[in-house]
Amino acid sequence: MGLLLVGGLILLGYGVYSNVAKLSSPGDGVAAMLPEGARIVDMVATGDRVVLRLENAGAGQRLLVFDPVSGQLTGALDLVPARGTDATSP
Repeated sequence: MGLLLVGGLILLGYGVYSNVAKLSSPGDGVAAMLPEGARIVDMVATGDRVVLRLENAGAGQRLLVFDPVSGQLTGALDLVPARGTDATSP
């Protein structure tokens, strides 16, 4: 009975060690090309998506939606103020 307990603990320790090694190893890097003059203002991870908010010099703001696993761009949304409104007012 003692041998089974010791063997189980050894297997459990090996399983934990191998999973931690996989999680801590660096993955493949993914590059996102930003438009010239744009800067990242905010980044939010929401479930299975990563959303970047960009500010373009003189061109408003843009949201880019990425799949964090593949790094693939899944959507984009340009944020522009409506005509005749003040962009700074809520």
